[in-house]
Amino acid sequence: HDGRYDGRRDHRWDGGRHNGYYYNNRFHYGAPPSNYYGRPGYRPGYASWRRGAYLPPYYRDRGYVVHDYHRYRLRAPPRGYYWYRTGNDYVLAAIATGLIFEVMNNGY
Repeated sequence: HDGRYDGRRDHRWDGGRHNGYYYNNRFHYGAPPSNYYGRPGYRPGYASWRRGAYLPPYYRDRGYVVHDYHRYRLRAPPRGYYWYRTGNDYVLAAIATGLIFEVMNNGY
């Protein structure tokens, strides 16, 4: 190929996991600049989670762990797993790897 599409910043930037990102409460399509990760005001856009996929480190390294899972009618996570809240979804994923075991869409 001629390389003219290398580095494009479109909706396929991360294999389809996210369709964009939010920064300072504004939505932007495509990949965020690398220096946005971890900054206040940054969060990834909507992602469709599924069993067997991986939860990105962004969610595992920040305040997305659900410690009061009973409040949200979630079962106790097995050893080595946490429930993570990602928007309106709850994802049960391995702490070490982020491998998703279960997904509760829209809190159900």
